[in-house]
Amino acid sequence: MFGEISARSFGLSRYLISIISDSWNRTTSGGLGTSSIGNVWLNLRGTWTANNTGLATTATTASSYPLATVPFKVASTMTAQSVSAGAGIAFWVTDSNNFWGVINSAYTYTTSTAYYYSCCSAYGAICTAYGRRRLPYGRFANVCVSYGYGCTAYTTCTGYTPTTTYYWGLSLIRSVANTISKITTVSMTSSSSSTPNLIQSIQVVTTPSGGITATAFSDTALMTTVNTLTSTQTPPTGNVSTGIILVPTGSPYTGIAASSDSHDGGVVAPPQGNSIGTFNAI
Repeated sequence: MFGEISARSFGLSRYLISIISDSWNRTTSGGLGTSSIGNVWLNLRGTWTANNTGLATTATTASSYPLATVPFKVASTMTAQSVSAGAGIAFWVTDSNNFWGVINSAYTYTTSTAYYYSCCSAYGAICTAYGRRRLPYGRFANVCVSYGYGCTAYTTCTGYTPTTTYYWGLSLIRSVANTISKITTVSMTSSSSSTPNLIQSIQVVTTPSGGITATAFSDTALMTTVNTLTSTQTPPTGNVSTGIILVPTGSPYTGIAASSDSHDGGVVAPPQGNSIGTFNAI
């Protein structure tokens, strides 16, 4: 029922909700409460809370797709900072089962480079100590005086050195009657395995005609662009909301499928995030 709540349900005129701004500078329980400028948040799925650390967090499992929203408009510019893996911006939300979202997608891919070395191929009795023995006619020789168990034959073996590459991207998702699907994904490759969290902030711009432009930034100031996702869809009619959402990392909704083979590590989702920073919408 929460999804049907519009601006009118709060007794607010449209101009009073023309801006959303929330830095989560409060401590709440059971919900996100009200921002310092009066935006009233509703948990549509699961529970999001604020803990006065600049982050909204959720303890709801990501597979439940926790979603919190504020009534807003179809055409808007929304930004979120400090977006953890699997978190993102929800928009065109008409109720808890029908919504759109742009998600911080992430995965790692490990490849291997072969190297070769000598290794044992057979085991048996081996000499562990030699001694000098006298032979007939005044001759001497080194002979085995102690036996043990060890390698009796060697061959060439192959080893593998892993190299991990981190991929971070944006995924556009949609839920229709609680059936969630991925519409499209754009990926970015981290240049260094020591930089796994390439995306720090997300901006989503929607237009009255259904244009969607989502931009990923590598900083919380939204200054350094790493990639952009664009799509044109049919926006819903009537009242809509916008807000924050969490989806499982490694889910088909983010375009990530876990796999592996006998040597490579395959595709592995990173640790699941559960938080999102300052949220703004105009």
